[in-house]
Amino acid sequence: MAVFFLRKRYGKTVEKGGKMVGARIKEYLAEKGIKQSFLARETGLTDHAISDICNKDRRIDCMEYYKICKALDLPLEYFLPEEEEGE
Repeated sequence: MAVFFLRKRYGKTVEKGGKMVGARIKEYLAEKGIKQSFLARETGLTDHAISDICNKDRRIDCMEYYKICKALDLPLEYFLPEEEEGE
């Protein structure tokens, strides 16, 4: 259900507006002292995929985003840009 919500709102990827989601994830990991390799292990994504997402070398799809939020025990809205009035 959560992935459906993300896809309905953002399409296949969650890179919409403002600061990119990957950069927000990278900042969060650094602030909390969490290694990208830990996140890769917890999500089932490769180290390379996590690195590319964090370094904005590739877009993050809705399922990957869902897995990252779940692994970090965060709500889905955590890394998303705030909606502007009228959106």
